[in-house]
Amino acid sequence: MFNIKGILFSFLSIFWIVSPFSSSYAETTASEEKPALPLFVPKQDPLGVIRFKAGGKERPSTIIPYIQSSLNSYLRRHGNPVSAIVMVDVESGHIIAMAQGRDPGKWGGQTHTALYEGFPAASIFKVVPTIAAMDVAQLEPNTVIGLTGGCAKVHPRGWWLRDVKPTRLHKMSLSRAFANSCNSFFAKLTLQYLGVGVLNNYAKKLGWNEGIGADFQLNSSPMNPPKPARSAIHTVGRYAAGFGMVGLSPIHAAWINLVIARDGVPLALKIFSDHDQKDPIETAKNAKPIFHQENAMSLRRMMQKTVRSGTASSAFRSWKYRKIKRTAGGKTGTLNSQAPKGLATWFAGLMPVTDPKVVVSAVVVNGDRWVIKGSHLAAEGFRLWEEYLRKKQRYYGLR
Repeated sequence: MFNIKGILFSFLSIFWIVSPFSSSYAETTASEEKPALPLFVPKQDPLGVIRFKAGGKERPSTIIPYIQSSLNSYLRRHGNPVSAIVMVDVESGHIIAMAQGRDPGKWGGQTHTALYEGFPAASIFKVVPTIAAMDVAQLEPNTVIGLTGGCAKVHPRGWWLRDVKPTRLHKMSLSRAFANSCNSFFAKLTLQYLGVGVLNNYAKKLGWNEGIGADFQLNSSPMNPPKPARSAIHTVGRYAAGFGMVGLSPIHAAWINLVIARDGVPLALKIFSDHDQKDPIETAKNAKPIFHQENAMSLRRMMQKTVRSGTASSAFRSWKYRKIKRTAGGKTGTLNSQAPKGLATWFAGLMPVTDPKVVVSAVVVNGDRWVIKGSHLAAEGFRLWEEYLRKKQRYYGLR
C-alpha cells in the first residue's frame, strides 16, 4: 500500500515553508552592470597574469595560469570533448581555473562552456532534497527508509512508493542513497517527507531561477518544476531524483559546493582580483546561511562516500588520484543532453572534506566515443591544485 497520508502532507506543503534562512543570495549582491566574460579565457601576459577586458580596460583575474594551462593541456590530450571545469578557492571565492574543451561555437554555445546553463542538472540536483531532508524533516545520514523496486528507475507504477518494512533486503539509508545516487530513494523521500514546495524553495535558495552572486554577468540556471495538481506522482518523483526539466552551469555547480564547503554560508564568486573593500561584491560577505552548519558537515561526509565507495570511486582509482580519494568528496550526475547532444557526465565536489580549501565542478558531454567523464576531469583538477601548492611551497617557501 502507498502511504497516502504522507503523500497528502507532502503535497500540501507546496503552500508553505517556514525557514530562518535567506531566500536568495543573488539579492544581496550588486545590481549594477557587470562585465561579460569572453568566449575564451585569454593567455597570461608577460607578467604571468591572465587579464580580461572589462569596462574599457584590462583587469587582472584570479585565475592561476599554471592550473589553467595544465587543464587545457589535459583536455587537448583527451580529444577536447564538450566539457568545462571550474575551480574555486573556498576562503575567498576566487575562481582559480575555468577551462573548457571544444570550442563553444562548434556545438552551438554562445558563452564560455563553464557559463552555459543548459546542461541537464541530472543527479547533482539530489543535493537539494538531501539538504532539505536534513533541514526540514530533520533526517540524519543514517536514517533508513524501506525501499523496493531497485534504485535505477522511478517507475510509473509506483513500486518505489510502497510501504515497505526496512528489512535487510529492503532498506536504504540517506547516506548510502546519496553515495550511490539511488533515484527511487529520493523520489520517495520527497513525496513522503518534503513535497514539491519545500524542494522548490531549497532549489531557489541554491540559485535555480534566482541567480548567484558573482562579479561578472551570468545567467541563472533554469528550473521548470512539475505542477502537483496536474502531475502524476512518478513525475514529481523523477523531478526530485534529477530527471526533471532542470538546467545547470558548471559555474553554478561550483558555487553550490562553495556554499557546502562554507557550512551553508554563501559567498560571491570573483574572477577579478582588483576589487576594493568598498565594492558591493566585497561588502556582501555578511550573507545569512542557506542551511544549517551541522547539515553541511553531514553532507560533506556523505560526499566523501561518493568518492571512496560510490559512483565516483572508479575515476579516483588510478594511482595518480589515490591520495585524493581519501580526502575529496562530491556528487556525480549522468543524463542525456539535448544541446549539446550526448551523454552529460558530472562531478561537483570539494577537498579536503574535513576542512575544504578548494571546490571543483566538471562536466563532460560524450558522444558515441567515450574518452573521459566529469569525474575524471575533476580528479585531475584536484591533483593539479595539490601539485600547484607543492610547487609554490618548494620554490617560494609559501604554505
